[in-house]
Amino acid sequence: SYASEVCEVLSQDYKLVAVTNGIKAVQENRMKRSGLVKYFEAIIISEDVGYSKPHPMIFEMAMQKIGTRDKN
Repeated sequence: SYASEVCEVLSQDYKLVAVTNGIKAVQENRMKRSGLVKYFEAIIISEDVGYSKPHPMIFEMAMQKIGTRDKN
């Protein structure tokens, strides 16, 4: 898989945020095992924030976490 290479390139110019539904312990373990955590500014897990995708609030929280209001 080229996920690591893609994340490395994107993280040079963009703040990356993972937004995921699910149980915190499971999602954190998956992210750690993937080796991609280092590329992400934040990881937003639905269990932590009380909203699941596709609810707009989970994405608002992700943007707040990285200090941006720009949706582009």
